[in-house]
Amino acid sequence: MMTLAKNGSAVCRVSVLNDASIFETLPEMQQVLVSLSKARRELWPRYDAVSEVLIRGLSNAIPGAADIDAALAQMQDKIEAILAA
Repeated sequence: MMTLAKNGSAVCRVSVLNDASIFETLPEMQQVLVSLSKARRELWPRYDAVSEVLIRGLSNAIPGAADIDAALAQMQDKIEAILAA
């Protein structure tokens, strides 16, 4: 996470964003830290199932194990089925 933050990617680890070295080169990351302090994730009954579909689908598509368009379509179908249940 530290490497991502130092390269300008917004990360969600407060411990990383509290590192002063991040703000030396990327002072705008302070706004990410402020946003995290306000963010609240509401859990809903189907969160875990939808999250699992996204994790597995993206894990296969990112390294090229699956065609991205096909992976997105498959994830959409699975998520729509979960939400319809």
